[in-house]
Amino acid sequence: MAFDGDYALISKIAGAGAFFCFVAMIGVSLSRSLEALDSEEPKPTNIKQPDASPSTLPLYFKDSLGLFEYACRYMSFELKEGACILGIVLDARNFGVETPVAINSDKTQRAVISVASDDGGFLSIALTAGSTGPLLKPGQLVSWRAGRKLDAKLDPSDERTGWVGLIGATLKTEIIDGEIPVDALFA
Repeated sequence: MAFDGDYALISKIAGAGAFFCFVAMIGVSLSRSLEALDSEEPKPTNIKQPDASPSTLPLYFKDSLGLFEYACRYMSFELKEGACILGIVLDARNFGVETPVAINSDKTQRAVISVASDDGGFLSIALTAGSTGPLLKPGQLVSWRAGRKLDAKLDPSDERTGWVGLIGATLKTEIIDGEIPVDALFA
């Protein structure tokens, strides 16, 4: 992909519109570069609990933020292509975009998310894996499948913010047998 040219254009744009332009270009790059990701059901796993076993009691959370914070503290993550990691949808209006989540012309959705990590999470732009599925809203848990790392970053001080990926599913606010159950798939 010729994303470097897109990045050069972004760097010439000044003001609040720069982030929106960046989000739009990331969306175009995402749709081009992530077509090869397979469609197996995404499930974040890898709970770091000493006695995690099938007999472990289920964990139910009051809200999605509680589960996200728990995951950042007690789940392990390896950021690499194809990895499924828990994410939480953020309100893109906080980044200068007009709507909380953008709906593209092909009915897929583009969202700003925080991807869970042991330091509390990092920002990423993500497209839904398909046009059918629930309408995303801020605070919703999602399964994010890492696509690839681009040269452009949402936060220049954090290399991880160059990663883009696909949202394969929304998730429930519970952990059953060491896994976070899928609420709804995108296809």
